[in-house]
Amino acid sequence: MVLFVLHPTRSAQVPARVLFDIDITEVDKDSLDPKVLKLLSVDKFSSYKALQNIGLVELSFCWSHQRREFLNLKTKYPGGYRLGR
Repeated sequence: MVLFVLHPTRSAQVPARVLFDIDITEVDKDSLDPKVLKLLSVDKFSSYKALQNIGLVELSFCWSHQRREFLNLKTKYPGGYRLGR
């Protein structure tokens, strides 16, 4: 399933409310059911990491964002990079 939510903030509270119908400030880590763990394809914004740290989700980083990081490395090291330099 693909879900897009438009919200004025990028708080971790938004996906917690949309995906789990919970208030992130009231989550008890010990009472979480591992079967509700969701896999999210995301950018590297910290609010998603907060959901992972609680144990609600597993993160899969978006390929377009990963590609951008590889292209940035190519720009930064045009001749390549060798370990041990």
